Amino acid sequence: MNRITTSKKFAINLYDVLKAAATAGLTAGIAIVGQTLEAWTESPSFSFKDISLALALKAAFGAFAGYLIKNFLSPSKVIIKKEENIVE
Repeated sequence: MNRITTSKKFAINLYDVLKAAATAGLTAGIAIVGQTLEAWTESPSFSFKDISLALALKAAFGAFAGYLIKNFLSPSKVIIKKEENIVE
């Protein structure tokens, strides 16, 4: 069996930072799509100038910081994975 331990409480590892960056990227993308849909439905003359990149960056920073804070305060967990026997 494989044992995987998540980062310890009050510690952040590289994997946590990478997952936080992925979460921030997805959050920024969702914020941009939401703004695009809102601008598109409100006016027939849609322009990408109506989209606020500052709002998307604020949302991304909030998601990044929130994910890291959550992982910093969460206790460590041990995940046990069973090895699968593959017969060919």
